[in-house]
Order: sequence, then C-alpha cells, then structure tokens
Amino acid sequence: MAIGFPKVDSSYREAIASASKDVKALIDKEHCVPMLIRLAFNDSMTYDAATNTSGCNGSIRNKKELAHPGNKGLDIAVSLLKPIKDKYANVTWADLIQLAGMESVEAAGGPRIPFTPGRKDSWSFPPPGRLPDPIGAPEPATHLKHMAERLGLPLRQWVALMGAHPVARWWRDVQPPYMEQFYAAPPHSFGNSYFRDLTSGKLPKDGYLLGDVELRQIIEAFAEDNAIFLADYAVAHEALSLLGTKLPPARESAAAALEEAAGQRLELSYAAQAAVGAAAVVIGVVVVGGWYWRRRRRLQAA
Repeated sequence: MAIGFPKVDSSYREAIASASKDVKALIDKEHCVPMLIRLAFNDSMTYDAATNTSGCNGSIRNKKELAHPGNKGLDIAVSLLKPIKDKYANVTWADLIQLAGMESVEAAGGPRIPFTPGRKDSWSFPPPGRLPDPIGAPEPATHLKHMAERLGLPLRQWVALMGAHPVARWWRDVQPPYMEQFYAAPPHSFGNSYFRDLTSGKLPKDGYLLGDVELRQIIEAFAEDNAIFLADYAVAHEALSLLGTKLPPARESAAAALEEAAGQRLELSYAAQAAVGAAAVVIGVVVVGGWYWRRRRRLQAA
C-alpha cells in the first residue's frame, strides 16, 4: 500500500536539515553506523528495474520484511530512528532511512553523498529473493551480476557498494563467525580496505569474486586507488538511494564526485595556507615590534 509523495517545500527541507542533525547526534550516542548503512541498503535493494517496483520506500519498517533473514538485527535500527521520525512527522520513513545511511557513511570517514528529498512511503512487502544471498547461490559471482542487472545499476557501481562491507559489517548478524573472523571491529575509516583485503587473499569466502574477469578488473582498480573508489562509491550510493523514485541524481558520474572531492581538498589546503600566512604576519609583527622596542630602550639608555 503506497502512502504518497511528500510535499517537498521549504518547511520539509527545514525538517530534513533538523532531522539530519538529530541523526548525527544519534550516531554519536549509539555508535550505530553499521546498522544504519545496512538499513538504507536493504530498503533500496528490493528494487526491480524491469517492473519498477519496491526500492527506497521505507517498507523495511514492515515487521514481515524485517523478519527476512537478510534483515536480521535491523529492527533495532528502525527503533532507533523512530523517535526522530515521530519528531518530524512530515518526513517520510523512506527519506529518513536514506538520510541516516548517508550520514553514517560520512560519520565513518566516507564521502559526502548528496541527499535529494521526496521519497514516498509504502507498506508493500517486496517478493522474496530480492536481497543478495551470494553465499547460498550455486554461482555466487553470477548471482551478484544478476542483482546489479535487476537493480538497473552499472556493474562498477554495484561493486563499489561492496566496499561498505567492513564498515557496515554486512554479515555480522547473518553470518557472525565469518564476519567476526575478518572484521572483529570496523576499520578506522571508510575506504578501499575490503578490496585490498580481497586481492591479498585475506577473504577466502569472497574469493569467488576474483574468478570473474569483469569483477576482478573493477576490484583491482578499487584496491589500487582509494580516491577513485571513494568517488565511485559516492555516485553508487546516491544511485542506490534513488532506486524506485523519479528523483534526479545530483552528480552524473564518479568523475564529478572525484572533482568535487579534489576541490574540497584544495579549499582546505588554501584555508591552511591562509592560516599559516596569517600566523606568519602576526609573528612578524611581534618580532619586528619587539626588536624596535628593545632598540628604542638602548638608545634612551645611551
């Protein structure tokens, strides 16, 4: 059952901005980055491009959908977000869930992902088999490629999304022994560690990905260059957050994300240089002023 699109006006955008601050506070207090990323992903990955059904519609709050094995533990994430949803009643669950996922990626040290409001809520339960289950598939690499095709995502974007595994601790709830063996704790920052570990043989259960030539090329590219991975990830995550909607992406390519990230680093560099320059001027004034004062005293004494 669809509930309808929200009216995205100035008051709605103000509510989103305030909700964003509350989500950040929630993350700081509850340390819930992994489950909020998983919640956003799993609400999106039910999308079917062929039928244009499901996707980012907030239906994951449905108890029947939460009961899916792939959603194990995400009822906690929904309960953590509920007070924020109650506070901002006009904000849809679909928007709040995706907003929380993006804020979590950034809180973990990942790229800033543009958020576009306007997702509608639905209670419709997606058909079974919509979530990825490569471990249980006879040909897991083919299964994942079919998933990308069903979602309507380019394979490179789909592979980039796998890079969230260490931070989101994807299989911690579904396959605890495997997840805890390789990622007992999340990495210190969001980056390409998953791909580096994969190519170095540290993740034997995921080694099947390297057996596919097309997947291997993408994985190796991400393993070699963290900046390229982060740029591709930012675009991929935004694309995932729009599945099932007609909302336009803010950035069309990873190149645009890479350029924006480079611009942000340049601005920081300029700011740092300006700060150093200002400090140098202050020090210069102090030094010259001190020298002048000492010289004046010597002349007076003479």
